[in-house]
Amino acid sequence: MGPPPPPTDVAVASSSVLLVVPFFHHLSLAVWMVFVLGFALFQRRLLPARLAKLAAKCYFYPTLPLTYARLVFLPPRAGLWTPVDDTVIVGAAPLGCLGHPSRLRRLGVRAVVNCCDEYEGPNWARSLVDHLHVPTVDHVEPSRADLETAVRFIDAHRKRGHKVYVHCKAGHGRSAAVAYAWLLHANHKRVAPFDLFEALANKRKVKRDLWQQPNILAFYDALPLATPPLLSFLGKAPAPAPATVPLWDSPPPR
Repeated sequence: MGPPPPPTDVAVASSSVLLVVPFFHHLSLAVWMVFVLGFALFQRRLLPARLAKLAAKCYFYPTLPLTYARLVFLPPRAGLWTPVDDTVIVGAAPLGCLGHPSRLRRLGVRAVVNCCDEYEGPNWARSLVDHLHVPTVDHVEPSRADLETAVRFIDAHRKRGHKVYVHCKAGHGRSAAVAYAWLLHANHKRVAPFDLFEALANKRKVKRDLWQQPNILAFYDALPLATPPLLSFLGKAPAPAPATVPLWDSPPPR
């Protein structure tokens, strides 16, 4: 018998494919596992600040469809946005390609507060909508200065009869903090702080500890005639509320 014939080009190519396919299969599986693990660490707030900032930007677009689906189809089915009062609408990050700016403008929105550090938002100038960007990393509360800036911006548009859309990614944390700060600013002389939080939470699912966030407490205690101080109520300030000032209408949750 003579020597075996040399392998043809087709045979060589076939063997190469058989070697390459498993490699890319394992590589894609490894990348997927790293993606899922990184997202889990990010969601549980276990990443350092710089990595968390980067992760928020990396995961924004890949997970935004899941955020939309959860808001629209899963209980409590809050939807992409929810009116808070006659001025503020709070909700998820809007996309220009889905026509969200036009829909919001039809609702009377003439100004937007964007709380996302990871997303600059659509071109609001094209829709003739004023825009304030207070970039805040996901899972981090807005600073007191940003809360005050956002509330002044909202109040200026309220005086002009405009509605203001306040958003982060899902409309539960950062934007809810701004919406709550607005409610405190607009109603603190007549409604107790926890009652305002309950009113907000009854309209849209928000973070349970929103009313206890340090920057919210500092914002409230800086309001004129904001008594009793939230910090005093929580045992963080020794001075009691004056006897002539009514105490909270509702107790905090246990």
